[in-house]
Amino acid sequence: MAYMKEQGRKRRYSEDEEMGDATPPTRTFTIKQQQQQHRDDWKRSKTGLTKKSPLNLKLATMDKEKLLQVLASLLEKQPELKHDIMTYIPAPTIPSAMAVLNDKEKKLHGSFPYNKAGPRLDQYTFSRVREPLLDLIDTITQYSHHFVSATIFPTVCFTYLDQVTHFAHRLPTWGIDQHNQPRLDLYKDLTLFWIQAIQTTASKLSHDATFHADTIGLWARNLAHHNTLANGLLDNAIYEFNQRLLQPTTATATAAPTAPFAVTTPSSSQSQSSPFNPYDFPSSTLPPSACHPSPVTTITPSPVVGYADLRR
Repeated sequence: MAYMKEQGRKRRYSEDEEMGDATPPTRTFTIKQQQQQHRDDWKRSKTGLTKKSPLNLKLATMDKEKLLQVLASLLEKQPELKHDIMTYIPAPTIPSAMAVLNDKEKKLHGSFPYNKAGPRLDQYTFSRVREPLLDLIDTITQYSHHFVSATIFPTVCFTYLDQVTHFAHRLPTWGIDQHNQPRLDLYKDLTLFWIQAIQTTASKLSHDATFHADTIGLWARNLAHHNTLANGLLDNAIYEFNQRLLQPTTATATAAPTAPFAVTTPSSSQSQSSPFNPYDFPSSTLPPSACHPSPVTTITPSPVVGYADLRR
């Protein structure tokens, strides 16, 4: 009797064991299906990936300077590719241009030979820094051709000119006049770019474009400030600004430049010129751009960007 009970218990235990073993095959089959599904999904997603070519992998290991050299060499050998490549290059912005110029300015400063008493400005030092110096000047000129054009909005033109002219002020002044010629040439070019921006803006004003008096006043203060730092090398731009944007058009043909934003009218019967002030005229005879305070007495540092900002 005890044996039968034991057999019954064993039988029931065996049956329970078989019942318990009935589930895993189903679960194992389900897991295998899921794993196969994942493999299929991975294969489908993998086919959609773009496989990098060996050329892409090699280019990824090159720094920016090396890539620029390769690209420049390629364009020099195959100039017909220039148009196609330019379509992929975005137009520079003021922040991106300033970043490039800042890097080149740092390279210029880093090329000065070490001296305990500070950088020397002699013949030997000039020979060491000549290449990065001319590179910085050339880059300023190239960017200026882009930002100072009829297709660029005047506010962008004047903002760029205000920022980029600070680079000219910070160029070293050498003990030999011949070495200062690149710096003087840059000031001449910047003067022409300022004049071009002024003339373009005046042309837009003549075609019913309007600019707030505060905006024109800001441009005037910036230009006057730069002319002060340049010891009068931007006098021609000052004169053009006064003639085109601050004075009545009736006085344009007879006025002559003197101090910043002070114009004189020569007389055939007098040997000395008398000062001409456009603000002495009734407001009804003045263009809207002239109806704001003269910046002569308020020459202050540029509010757009300061020296410390450009050294970051």
